[in-house]
Amino acid sequence: MALLPKLTVKLGNTCDSIQICEKTDIYTVTTNEGGWGAPNIDTTAVVEADVIAYDHTETLILEEYPIKDLATALDLYPSATPQPFIAIDGATWSQPDGVYLFYYIVDDGAKLATSERLDVLFCCNLQNCLWGIISKMVEECNKVKLAKYKEVVDQIEVLLYGARAAFDCGDYALAETLLANGLKLCENYCDPSCGC
Repeated sequence: MALLPKLTVKLGNTCDSIQICEKTDIYTVTTNEGGWGAPNIDTTAVVEADVIAYDHTETLILEEYPIKDLATALDLYPSATPQPFIAIDGATWSQPDGVYLFYYIVDDGAKLATSERLDVLFCCNLQNCLWGIISKMVEECNKVKLAKYKEVVDQIEVLLYGARAAFDCGDYALAETLLANGLKLCENYCDPSCGC
């Protein structure tokens, strides 16, 4: 089996930064035939390696994160045959909540090795907004306002659960619609300090 790059991604707490973990790991014949090292290439043979984020339709490249580029002397690999490591931590993420498709592409100058597609649902902004409204509820003494906050919290939670369920079922357009609806609710009941 040839090299099969692997990765994981997650957003920072403020939703504007991303962490990318390189998970390819070392080649072993019984458990990781797609890993780094003989009979596959190691990182010293890599000419260019990038993580690319697409929209949920996979038609638009939204972000690109280089891990290695010989032309610029960038090399984030810690060794020739690395174990999993954090390749990128705190890089800018400028996309809204939604469904994103990630690929990790490694080029050794002769052929490309591409990861399996990683589908990710980011709902960080909506989650932060929800927590912001809940924190307002803790300090609210007006029963009418408290009841309205509770109603909005319930609606946002249902939309979040719905978005996660739609994502799990592969209905990415519905997941993004539900997230957008949740953010509209947040805009009406949350000031910017809530994380919206």
